[in-house]
Amino acid sequence: MINCHLLIIGGGQTGIHIIQQLSLKLGENQKVVLIDNGDLGGSFLNNYETPRGILSKEASEYGSSLRIFKDYSETYTVLKRYRKTIQQKIHSTIQKKQHILGKKLSHISNLTIIHGTPSFSTKNLVEIAKNDGSKELIGFEYCVICTGKSSLIDPEIEGLSNISFLYQNSVFLLPRIPTSLAILRVTRENLEVAQIYANLGVKVDIYEPQTQDDIIKGLDKLGFEYLNKNFFSQQIQLHFQTTIARVSNLGNQINIIDTANRNYKASDLYLHIEKGFSPDSMSLNLLGINTSFKGIETDEWGRTKARNIWALGDCIEISNPLNKFNLIDGFIQYYEQYIRTNSLKGSYPKISSNIPIIKVKANYPLFQIGVSQLEATKIYGPTITSYTLSSSQFANSFAKIIYDSGSKNVYGVLVTGQLVPYLEEYLTMEFSHRVVFSDIKHNIEALDFE
Repeated sequence: MINCHLLIIGGGQTGIHIIQQLSLKLGENQKVVLIDNGDLGGSFLNNYETPRGILSKEASEYGSSLRIFKDYSETYTVLKRYRKTIQQKIHSTIQKKQHILGKKLSHISNLTIIHGTPSFSTKNLVEIAKNDGSKELIGFEYCVICTGKSSLIDPEIEGLSNISFLYQNSVFLLPRIPTSLAILRVTRENLEVAQIYANLGVKVDIYEPQTQDDIIKGLDKLGFEYLNKNFFSQQIQLHFQTTIARVSNLGNQINIIDTANRNYKASDLYLHIEKGFSPDSMSLNLLGINTSFKGIETDEWGRTKARNIWALGDCIEISNPLNKFNLIDGFIQYYEQYIRTNSLKGSYPKISSNIPIIKVKANYPLFQIGVSQLEATKIYGPTITSYTLSSSQFANSFAKIIYDSGSKNVYGVLVTGQLVPYLEEYLTMEFSHRVVFSDIKHNIEALDFE
């Protein structure tokens, strides 16, 4: 049996961040144990964020070359061969990052890593079914659950179980390069997949049951016009008011049939599948901790009903990305101030309220924080107006401020193009408190707008 001061369940982005922030600040007798049943780094490193960043960059560069040389047959053949090396680059980069992460964690003297599946016996005891077949008991004072969500929710499309398709855990690993790719539904995530594969010279069709006006809910109209002009200008075709009913194999192609019995074909199919939390996971019900497919039930600070157990990251019901990281940072502050001194007295750090954020990161990045002008008008009335600034430094880039003409309170900001990396972090920080039009306008204009 192993006893520890702090038990972390889940070695993904959240768990690793907490360990790196806290473990070296604990005394030698305050041991930390990390439990994970897969590769360290979780989906962030191994399936999603890291491969997405590499593939997005490589595809963008490939797309630029393709547009220049596609009419020259010899060069085009060389470019097509180069596409196959991108997959190797993705996997080698992930392996390199895994090695670096392993070395960093190995230097933390009071950290023990166990690979296995945990199950709570009591509020201070966990049994681990280790990957080597043995079992281990872990006693702990405090525990943080940050396992994410892994149960895939069936999209209920007839025939889907009989075909091989791509989804978010595989699509950025580039398992193969399709001749043509069908994508079901227009979402921010799906648009990015479409952009990346179109840059690789793949014909992309997106099938959307709703009308064009509804394809990105909450996105400001000017933002959609920007995407429509730039993002969809490649070989990406959108089919609005088209609901896919069933799919089937058709030789080397996938046959796709909508509710109106129209047939479409593609070599590959991509679906962004919703993930859920397994209610039976880790026997949390034995501790009186409520769970559902939405995640683990916590209070506004990530605390469960067990006083010494927290749940943070993607495994909880709160899904807003800004609030997610505020909760993690809030726990780290609270832990440093109170828990590591064995005192639970004191107030929790203030957590910012949920702020809607829309991001599209591809050749034409877009960032929107707060609400659109249409939504703001519905909520706050006809005094809502907007102010748009065009950049003198970056072509095809602008910022739109949505505010109340009376109170001057800002309710949303839309940023496009090369301005996004300059303003995204600043706006996220500003929206953690009351935002006033004159302050936002002044600071954006400082970037040399005309």
